[in-house]
Amino acid sequence: MSRITDGFALHVGRFARGREPENPKAERGGMPPHFSCVFQMVGGVQYAHLSGELDVAHRGELIRLLTSATGSTLIADLSDLTFLDAAGLSALLSAKRQIEGAGGRFEVRGARGSVRYLFEMTDLELLLDD
Repeated sequence: MSRITDGFALHVGRFARGREPENPKAERGGMPPHFSCVFQMVGGVQYAHLSGELDVAHRGELIRLLTSATGSTLIADLSDLTFLDAAGLSALLSAKRQIEGAGGRFEVRGARGSVRYLFEMTDLELLLDD
């Protein structure tokens, strides 16, 4: 399910009962985990606020969204991201390469917990701008 709110957003797989299920995929009939990306322009800087679970199910769409954002600087705020796998990390790296290759600036901020740990375990914590 996708919809646009507060500028531009991608929403996938909402939880019907407002709680984290024990087996999320089974309770949602095989739907991918909840993930959203909401864009907001502040003082000429484009922010992409990511929340939920960023995994392989959202990789291609996230790259498309991030690389089509307007402005010369894009900041990806991961502070509300609860899960990140290798495919999600790859999406962020791919977007960074494309944006910076086109002369823009891409920053990643707010990674914490298991999301930050993935950056550290893959020796990519230098990509974090906070």
